Amino acid sequence: MRILMLGWELPPVVTGGLGVACAGLGRALVQAGHQIFFVMPRRAWLPVSGGMQVIEVELPPCPDTAWGAYPGAGLAYGTGGLLPVYGPYPAMAFGGLATTAATAGPPEVDPACGAYGPGAYPAGPDRRGIERVVSVFAESAARAAAAFEFDLVHCHDWLTVPAGLRIREQSGKPLILHVHSLETDRNGAHPGPAVRRIEEAGISGADAVVAVSRYCRERILREFAPDPARVVVVHNGTDPETFAPVAEAGVAPRPPTVLFLGRVTWQKAPETFVRAAARVRWTFPDARFIMAGNGDRLETVRMLAGKLGLDGAIEFLGVVPWEEVPDLFSRIDVLAMPSVSEPFGIAALEAAAAGVAVIVTENCGVREVLPDAPTAPPFDARALAEQISGILCDPDRRDKLSRANRQAARKATWEVAAAKLAHVYGNVSGAAAE
Repeated sequence: MRILMLGWELPPVVTGGLGVACAGLGRALVQAGHQIFFVMPRRAWLPVSGGMQVIEVELPPCPDTAWGAYPGAGLAYGTGGLLPVYGPYPAMAFGGLATTAATAGPPEVDPACGAYGPGAYPAGPDRRGIERVVSVFAESAARAAAAFEFDLVHCHDWLTVPAGLRIREQSGKPLILHVHSLETDRNGAHPGPAVRRIEEAGISGADAVVAVSRYCRERILREFAPDPARVVVVHNGTDPETFAPVAEAGVAPRPPTVLFLGRVTWQKAPETFVRAAARVRWTFPDARFIMAGNGDRLETVRMLAGKLGLDGAIEFLGVVPWEEVPDLFSRIDVLAMPSVSEPFGIAALEAAAAGVAVIVTENCGVREVLPDAPTAPPFDARALAEQISGILCDPDRRDKLSRANRQAARKATWEVAAAKLAHVYGNVSGAAAE
């Protein structure tokens, strides 16, 4: 089949699991014989195509551009100076990196930090914020789509919904919306109303909705009440060979090490990780902790770590380049994912493929493909610390979890996910032809 796929980012620079999923699914679909036209905003770097035909479209700034005028993960340096990076994870309610029209220059943030801030939502009658930027992308994507022949449209998350709906109307082809996360996952009790409106339009207007887990599907049904028959589950996958553990002969023993990997934002609960780390140190004084990622909560988390006496015990790596994640996994014993609400959690599956013991919260969709992973309730630092300590003090249990994780990851590949998607494609295309 020929699929027009609409996305917001691809590796090597990503702000979360969305770009990784698009690359993994696209590569597997191409290998299965499908043709993918992947439309995305133009970037200052060369995206990883995975065999897809990448079509980058312009996303021009609004007439009275100010720093922070669009939702952004940061800024990328390229030819022509500073180029906005329109990231998939803006937030309405949480500050830390906000900017205003009066700001003299760009905020100094990492291109892949997943930074949040109300400055991402410009005020004023002529700047409609997030609704404007996705509308501009819809116009550009629709113009690009007119040059291609395709069988259906597959859009990823809310940012591409207006484009998907417009191209569906323009082409008469069926539309699939792939939900990787909801606004309530990212921002809890403070969802952005503009994003919610876009999500509702996409979920009600798509011919089929793909959820990345049963947990995600249940939230979609509860919050938007679509026809349940239109909402199907396709779990994310991974590439087990990329993350296969490598024996380290002759490496000196190291202290037990626990990793947090992800955006340092409310959704990911980094404070819970730090509080759990302090408790683990009561039992394992030599334990070390790594926080890999960036975001609006980073400085708050740093201060909390100092207050809890973790100076010297916790390492803040910032953003780890996409290609360096497998090496990072080789340095750790446990990955802890304390997310408040995680529709899937690709990092946990990747760590599992690397043979790392994984702990997640009860609100993580990846539990559905890692049934042996221990869990803790969200916000419960005590329970998380008990799970971490239980693994560190029992090497046999840790090895058992490692083997179970690798076995589960071998079954949860992008090829498996692509085969399920192809089935969805066939059902939607068949229904459209009737």
